Amino acid sequence: MLAPENYFLATSRKPDMSISWLIAVLSVWVVSAVVLLSAPRVVKVLGHRGLMACEPDGDDSGDALRADAVRRYLQLNPANAK
Repeated sequence: MLAPENYFLATSRKPDMSISWLIAVLSVWVVSAVVLLSAPRVVKVLGHRGLMACEPDGDDSGDALRADAVRRYLQLNPANAK
């Protein structure tokens, strides 16, 4: 989220956008508060198995990142592809 000092820094560069920035920041804060305050109800509704189904599996995302890193490395260094 945007800290207050960063908000003032951002609005100092484009003063005509300050109202838009304020609306955007307040909207994000409200949405974040709603999500955090509704968490206990979501836990009750979904239960343990439902939460596990929503949680991303760390192993799969790690494998995808490693595969992408290897692909990029081989693209930059074609001599190592052998």
